[in-house]
Amino acid sequence: MRGSAGSTLVEFLLVAILVFIPLTLATMQFALLGIAKNTLAYATFRAARAAALDSADRSVFTREMARGLVPLHVNAADLTASGPWQATLAVAYASALRDASSPALLRLEFDNPTPAAFSDFAVAGTAGNVISNEYINIDPRVGSASRQSRADANVLKATVDYCYRLIVPVAAQLIASVATRILSDPWQRNCLQNLRLPIRARSMVHMHTDIDRRRMGG
Repeated sequence: MRGSAGSTLVEFLLVAILVFIPLTLATMQFALLGIAKNTLAYATFRAARAAALDSADRSVFTREMARGLVPLHVNAADLTASGPWQATLAVAYASALRDASSPALLRLEFDNPTPAAFSDFAVAGTAGNVISNEYINIDPRVGSASRQSRADANVLKATVDYCYRLIVPVAAQLIASVATRILSDPWQRNCLQNLRLPIRARSMVHMHTDIDRRRMGG
């Protein structure tokens, strides 16, 4: 009986170590990943809205994106420790801004307006770089190159890919290993090599100022 009980205990421990513990850790990491995706989606919307108020300026987008990513960079232990919470948020913002400003960690693409839209609707005298935001709803023209109206060209569409840091032990390594076998994009694979998982968000907002291609950068 003692031998049988000992064998059962060993089997239970093996199952716990090989199955239950990794499964629990993976569940925790996927829960955090869901929070991260929601945070990125909201940050992308905020950033696009801010850029829409400032000629689709890429630097404005980046700064507002960093503000939106702050929740992913706050250390909960620092918030419960003694000291001003403003200092904790300042550190978190600095960390988020480094991520948002790094092409290796955050990839931003403006999908609209397109080069063809600038070709169709650029204001005279701006070297093809500015699309006006005035009177767009009474302009019936459809561009020959873009096949868009000027109102369509005044919609800012942004796609953001972000390397989210995986933080749960064991689960992080497992997820990165599996994702490496699936993803082939060099930028994404670079994320995975640093135990970061690429996640994506898109946003679409109507412009409230003229669009300046020079300020869009890229």
